[in-house]
Amino acid sequence: MLLLLSALSVAHAEDAWLLADVELLRWSDAAYVSAKLDQGAKVEVLVRDATVARVRQGGDFGWVALSQLSAIEVPSVPDFPLSLDALPPGLTFPGLPGSQ
Repeated sequence: MLLLLSALSVAHAEDAWLLADVELLRWSDAAYVSAKLDQGAKVEVLVRDATVARVRQGGDFGWVALSQLSAIEVPSVPDFPLSLDALPPGLTFPGLPGSQ
């Protein structure tokens, strides 16, 4: 019987994507961080509760707010520095300090 319930649980797992960088919580009601995942990461939703979901990505498990999940793929944010010092010569933004 337990094997049957386990199979049913796996059959209902769904994919979701993270809307922001999140910390997966070990328990749904405690602030012990078990892993950190980046925006756009694909996770498997194992269980849903009122406001949180238990998710898995590879070997990482944890609870995350439902408001941080999307059923539609979310692109990850490129990791690059954004600085006005890196603007090409001659490119200006009127009214922006340091830009002339």
